[in-house]
Amino acid sequence: MVFKQDDESLPATKMKITNHHSHTFRCKHAQGDAVDYVRHAFQGGASVYGISDHSPIPDGRYPEVRMAMEELDSYENAVRKAQSEFPEVKVLLGMECEYFPEFHDFYEDELLGRRGYDYLIGAGHYTPLEGSWQNSFAILLKSWNPGSLLSLLILTYSAVQTNSGMMT
Repeated sequence: MVFKQDDESLPATKMKITNHHSHTFRCKHAQGDAVDYVRHAFQGGASVYGISDHSPIPDGRYPEVRMAMEELDSYENAVRKAQSEFPEVKVLLGMECEYFPEFHDFYEDELLGRRGYDYLIGAGHYTPLEGSWQNSFAILLKSWNPGSLLSLLILTYSAVQTNSGMMT
């Protein structure tokens, strides 16, 4: 359900509505572009909305769940377009980053520095384990126990991912 700012069914509140974690189609598991998400955020009464797609990794690893380096410019242009189309919402340019120590300079100097990103958020999709980087979700699924709370949460999260239009 999408609410408009003047929708009387919204509860009266002085709470500031913000979101700093959203993705675009470039991450390979979301739909739509920055302007689509900001439009919905505006209609829902958000005052701040951060776009934080999955950061490309300079060596190209894990391309199945993140944008390529070649997509950085189009991503930034998409966020700028959303900023100009919805001046009522403070739209922030961000990136969700796996922390690989060898790419610290890329995150700090390139994204925050030269490209002027507003913020970076940490990601936990890959975990160093037994001498290599392993997919954190695959590790969780290996320890699947149908009766555990964690298993229920994973199942619920997967269902939301599968059944929602633009959920990330």
